[in-house]
Amino acid sequence: MKLIVHRALSAALALSLCLSGAGAAWYGRDIQRQENGNYVLYEPYSDKNIIETPYHLYELTYIGSTDGMAGVHSAQVPYYCAKNGSEIFLWNASGRNIVSDSSLRAVGFISDGGYMVVQNVQNGLYGVWSAEKGQLTVPCRYQSVRLLTGQYEGAEAPPPEIVVAATMNGQTWTPLRSYDGKVFLPGEFDEISTASGLLAVRKDGQTAYYDMRAGMAAVPQTAANRSLMSAWAADEVEKAVTAELVSEELQRQYTKPCTRQEFCQLVAAVAQKRTGKTVQQLVVCRGGTDSSFTDTDDADVLACASLGIVNGVGNGRFAPDAHITREQAATMLVRAAGILDIRTNREHTPFNDADRISTWAKAAVAEVSAMQTEDGAMVMQGVGSNRFAPSGIYTREQSIMTAYRLFRMK
Repeated sequence: MKLIVHRALSAALALSLCLSGAGAAWYGRDIQRQENGNYVLYEPYSDKNIIETPYHLYELTYIGSTDGMAGVHSAQVPYYCAKNGSEIFLWNASGRNIVSDSSLRAVGFISDGGYMVVQNVQNGLYGVWSAEKGQLTVPCRYQSVRLLTGQYEGAEAPPPEIVVAATMNGQTWTPLRSYDGKVFLPGEFDEISTASGLLAVRKDGQTAYYDMRAGMAAVPQTAANRSLMSAWAADEVEKAVTAELVSEELQRQYTKPCTRQEFCQLVAAVAQKRTGKTVQQLVVCRGGTDSSFTDTDDADVLACASLGIVNGVGNGRFAPDAHITREQAATMLVRAAGILDIRTNREHTPFNDADRISTWAKAAVAEVSAMQTEDGAMVMQGVGSNRFAPSGIYTREQSIMTAYRLFRMK
């Protein structure tokens, strides 16, 4: 068994690790693997093993970098960890066991906030240990515990906050504060997760969102963080998220270009909400043929292709990560509208740049310009000066708004 270097190490740390046949010099400390398979960590120029453990350690790792591996590293608490099968052992730089209570064992790594999930070896129940406080902050009385970290975007985003999802019965979850174990949000929920830095709680098929940064209290929010989107898009994007048309992956970076695969996922969500059937089920109902591409196996892409909503780009490829163009989006919307029995309800708009629209997209662009909701919102409109800009990009927030308007069509 060889020494394993954790992939969360920074490049500088990795370069400082010089392996030899006998062991490694690591920040002035010597790591040795003994003949019996145990790893020991010696003080420099000494035979003192600073990690005192009777266990056979299969892995010995120094973690002190925030590069990747969310939830498996700590920016604030550099530490050594070792694994023996499913058991995890954690030491600080002085070789002291971070979980100092012998009745507890670590079952996870340290979060950015210095917290980790631990298990009581006597009753088998779980809680949370604070590396900074050196004590339990959430008592071991839960059948399962998860640490939820809010990830925020932007240069001035606050640091991640930790909320604990805990369950006593294995079926419903309660959110707790990591630093004192008190209830963050009253109630028992079917599922607890995070989305765009917000706490998402689901019960009886409905999802509500709360600001994890509120400290003492949970503040109701929508999953669509308004600060991350254009002001003109915020209201409809929030409504689309509330209508569960937008996946968690799309609930961020709203102004970036939408990809072809992401647009398929939005169209698939609209189809499911309007019909009560997934696009895969619609394929079966309508006798669609199976589709496949060499560069994606996304279920929504394949189903949309089977329904004739979208085509590939040639040579068996779909180009899932390519930015969708406005004329491609218009074509998909019109084809989806046909499957959902949505009809035009106004005169189409003659665009000044109609000569720039691809031949295969002309009819669709004309048709989509003749669709509007009951309150007068165009499903897809031009870009100003009566232009359509067929080859222009379509952003995530524009795509979400369009999907929401198609969803609302009578």
